[in-house]
Amino acid sequence: MDNLFDTLTRREALRRAAMLAGGVMAAPLLAGCPRPGTEGAVGEGTAARAAGTAQPGRPVGLQLYSVRHQLEPDAAGTLQQVAQIGYNQVETDDTQNINADEFGAVLRRNGLVTPSGHFGIDALRQNLDASLAVAQALGQRWVIVPWLVEGERNQAGYSRVAADLNRFGQAARERGLRVAYHNHEFEFERLEGGRSGMDILLAETDPALVDFELDLFWTVHAGHDPLEFLTRHQGRMPLWHVKDMADIRGEKRMVPVGQGEIDFGQLFARAEELGLQHFYVEHDDPEDPTAFLRTSYQHVSQLLS
Repeated sequence: MDNLFDTLTRREALRRAAMLAGGVMAAPLLAGCPRPGTEGAVGEGTAARAAGTAQPGRPVGLQLYSVRHQLEPDAAGTLQQVAQIGYNQVETDDTQNINADEFGAVLRRNGLVTPSGHFGIDALRQNLDASLAVAQALGQRWVIVPWLVEGERNQAGYSRVAADLNRFGQAARERGLRVAYHNHEFEFERLEGGRSGMDILLAETDPALVDFELDLFWTVHAGHDPLEFLTRHQGRMPLWHVKDMADIRGEKRMVPVGQGEIDFGQLFARAEELGLQHFYVEHDDPEDPTAFLRTSYQHVSQLLS
């Protein structure tokens, strides 16, 4: 079986994605997966979701990086479980092994859609058309750069990335797509001259071409108030990663949503004003993935009800 994710670090996976960018649509995602046009009826996904809790007014998304280890041996079963719990949307990560037609069929069979996906910046630099074609085939609107290697985390590097994002955004707009950038904590570190990488990216990208996906965990981890940050940059961050944080033995750690200290209620209460269009629950390495999926979904659903 070809897998959605390698059992690699994210950095190594993105490096491989760059090497394979020219053939990202060649490998099948699932052994035995129905070909387009032969998948089960749409009603299967609706019936599967009936086992979950009541649907909130706003769709609840999941970043698939959270379940990458479960996707590897059983992608079809994992996506079915995600839908049964109640998630409506997923965000892809590390797409080099995706056959977009087959993956799309699996999503449709489970009543899932994918509004956005993460694509390594080197893959976009080396074969932008191939990555945009994958996003289009999956029905995604946003192509998101999720990570920068350490060598680019300086003033010149961030300016170069901003220029690339503008270029990607122009090409994406011609296909009816959008480009966005996803942060970690390092973008908030002050550089020589006093500006941060986030300052540079926000200042040097064209709002007409480039959006941002704000990772709430890493924003708080870097010492920033996400509500204040979103308010200050209103309209530029239509995508959020909803990840919670708790102090565990003196270390700030990821925990299931609702079991930490981040006040998601105040953020969702102002979601429309802040321009939120999609959000994705995420945990980089949950100890119990099923418990994480259920607990996080239930907490977010209550906030949205």
